[in-house]
Amino acid sequence: MHQQGVITLRRLLDPELPTPPLRWAGMDFDRQVLASALEPRIVALGAALEAVEEDRKHVLSMQEAKNEAMKLHDDGAQAVAGFLTFVFRLGGKRLIADRLKPITRRRPRPEDVEALVRSRDETVTDGPEREDGDRSAGTDPPANTNEPSANVA
Repeated sequence: MHQQGVITLRRLLDPELPTPPLRWAGMDFDRQVLASALEPRIVALGAALEAVEEDRKHVLSMQEAKNEAMKLHDDGAQAVAGFLTFVFRLGGKRLIADRLKPITRRRPRPEDVEALVRSRDETVTDGPEREDGDRSAGTDPPANTNEPSANVA
């Protein structure tokens, strides 16, 4: 959008480009007036887009730093847990050693995400079909509580 605004502004300021004929007699079209009205908005849009790009780069760098710190933490925790497991087993404390399990984090693999989505879709659509054809919940809709009961005297 910003690029289109810059091109439009450039074309408005180009004296070589012919002005198309106006539809109504007595109507005036001043390129300079329109260009001067558009220019501050186009400049502001460019500045806003630059700020957004800067924020995006900052977020990406922060995410990379976070991932690196988490990896260092996980590697250190895994090493300490492995060492303590060895020490407790060596000392005959097998129950304590068995409780120390190094926790590793990993990003979900694409096939894990696909399986999760598939299982979610299956649970949503595997219910009995209702009269209205909806299979999403697998249960009947709640009774209409606004209708008077037949048992009321």
